[in-house]
Amino acid sequence: MYSNNIYSYYCLFFITGCTGQPSPSELNDSELTLNIGYFSEKQFENRYSSLLSIEYPKLNYNVIPTSDLITERISVQEWTAENAVDLIYLPPAYLRSLANNGLLQELDLYIQKTSFSLDAFVPSAVELMKQYGDGKLYGLAPTFYSRALVYNSRLFDQYGVPYPKDQMTWEEIIDLAHQFPKGLTHSYPSNAHFLINIGQPRTSKPTMKIRRKSLWTAPHGQICWSLLLSR
Repeated sequence: MYSNNIYSYYCLFFITGCTGQPSPSELNDSELTLNIGYFSEKQFENRYSSLLSIEYPKLNYNVIPTSDLITERISVQEWTAENAVDLIYLPPAYLRSLANNGLLQELDLYIQKTSFSLDAFVPSAVELMKQYGDGKLYGLAPTFYSRALVYNSRLFDQYGVPYPKDQMTWEEIIDLAHQFPKGLTHSYPSNAHFLINIGQPRTSKPTMKIRRKSLWTAPHGQICWSLLLSR
């Protein structure tokens, strides 16, 4: 909401105190088994099995579903007490809870010890992960996406409207739009998606929880409608 870039909400975290942390050489040369927390075994196989078999042919892994955790049928503490995993794929909203309970390994020392290069990662995505970890790096985003606000400066000049600036809130953006004769229009991918994008950054909860409620009745939706209808 307050930035031109919005990064993927899912990141890979290293869990402490489970089956040990293998080094890159061990992954290549030894028969190892990792326990990995992911949405479901099928989804993990579809996304990563081919890549892992090529890159680490001797690596074995068990996938432990995190669906109950993601949908909040079970708490973080309950899930981690019942499931021993080495890696887990979760929204960053869970990071502080896991870290505060001593369930995550800091990656900074391992990166220094092994001279692991972060050059292949987008610097701003790595910095965002450090912000989630209060300055410490507990995980890395395997993928990310970004969004940008694009505007036609000629029209802004024509109607005497000031240009958008960095770190604007949605309220400020919508106020700018209403200074034009036709106000704000948004057709892609849909108006509903636009409302979700407005309200989503107001909460640290994962988007899956929002989708279980009606956009018309959930607090998230009420904030969005109030914002748009009041202008």
